[in-house]
Amino acid sequence: SALIHDVFKPDGKHHAKKMADYLIGINEKEMENLVEKHDFWQIDKLKTWDEKILYYADKGAYEDCVVSLQTRIDEGRKRNPGTLSEEVIKTEEKMKELEHDMSITISVQF
Repeated sequence: SALIHDVFKPDGKHHAKKMADYLIGINEKEMENLVEKHDFWQIDKLKTWDEKILYYADKGAYEDCVVSLQTRIDEGRKRNPGTLSEEVIKTEEKMKELEHDMSITISVQF
């Protein structure tokens, strides 16, 4: 799922939905679920660790680089000027909470 989730990204905004539809068509339901949930707006629907990891990993990548979550948020704001709604801000805060929760979980494991 991590390798293929952005295959349709050059086609535009709804790339996650396009790949999810393709995966349903070839009976790959589990991968379809992961791909669809990596989208920025899906954070409230994340339930499994697989979903959370793919979502968070996607937010830690920008083009061909690994970046901080804050860098990714800043880049998103630059790409979408004038769209800084309360909903966007709340979603960004939830992303930071996810990052915090994951860092605690990982540090406890080691």
